[in-house]
Amino acid sequence: MKVLLLGEYSSFHKYLKEGLIKNGHHVRLYSNGDGWKKIGARDGRLYDTASSGRMIKSILKNYRDYKGYDVVQLISPMTFPSVLSPAVVSYLKKHNGILSLAAAGGDYALLKSYLNGKFDYYVYDAYHNTQNFYNDKTIKGRVHIWCDTSVVKKADIIIPGLYEYALGYKGSSRLYNCIPYPVNMDHIIYKENCVSSKVVFFHGINNEKIAGTKIICAALEKLKEKYPSDTEIIIDGHLPFEKYLEVLGRANVVADQCMRYGYGINACISLAMGKIVLSGARKETLNAFGLQSSPLICAQPDERKLFRQFEKILSEKDKIPQMGAESYRYAREVHDYRKVAEKYEQAWLSVLNKGNRV
Repeated sequence: MKVLLLGEYSSFHKYLKEGLIKNGHHVRLYSNGDGWKKIGARDGRLYDTASSGRMIKSILKNYRDYKGYDVVQLISPMTFPSVLSPAVVSYLKKHNGILSLAAAGGDYALLKSYLNGKFDYYVYDAYHNTQNFYNDKTIKGRVHIWCDTSVVKKADIIIPGLYEYALGYKGSSRLYNCIPYPVNMDHIIYKENCVSSKVVFFHGINNEKIAGTKIICAALEKLKEKYPSDTEIIIDGHLPFEKYLEVLGRANVVADQCMRYGYGINACISLAMGKIVLSGARKETLNAFGLQSSPLICAQPDERKLFRQFEKILSEKDKIPQMGAESYRYAREVHDYRKVAEKYEQAWLSVLNKGNRV
């Protein structure tokens, strides 16, 4: 197949591209590198962000490269600037095979699920940017809602990466099963998770409110105060992707985030490196993947509970190498980029073979 991937979140499309190519497909990826993360492996820039004029000009310049594919996948309904999205997506629909939408977070469907009380807790408890973006009481918010829903209506298939991202699309005939995020296991170095004199705990700061950084850091600080001779705490963030991997390599335990039901690419990478990972790992998330258990430790926005989880790891530090090996095996089985790419191939073929385009 010829596949065009548009947009990027934390190397999701980068790894999917590499998996699809490994499986023999022709793939091109256009993205802006997910901002300050500066994620590479793209074939072109999605659009110029310097000014509105340059943005429109750069999108139009790319049009000649945006046609003739069997599959075009958007990273989200708002892959392109909101007011331009419907027109760009109409062009993509006209000049390609099927349009695939990767439900990968931050869209109107997810916000509706939250506002309808589908979660016990969620990032929107503390992070209000998405609520403001889709505020139906403002003209700008209503425009964003219209643009988002217009793009969703044009999608031939919607593929969620996590349980929570599927909720808002429940009941749609175009909703496909949750497919785990891919990780290029061939490019990630796995080493036995050995402990030296201290157990190293790491929390990478990305978006503090989304990750629950304040809660995690409070629990880590309490751990450091109680066990100063046994722990090393690393809290660092807003790092370019390669630098992030370098810092991550030193850790025994990764406190990824505590505000979501599921876990993202950073947690997947940590698992692949053989780290003990605390992140969203609720039963709903695992069930959506067809799993009953995982080596992830389910982190929730509860400082005392997080501290007890950290303390338990520390008290059983002799088990860390074994737990790290289990993390690696899980990542190999569930998130290997070739296996995930095959799942996407099956999803797209389910539409291409049946001709179920909208």
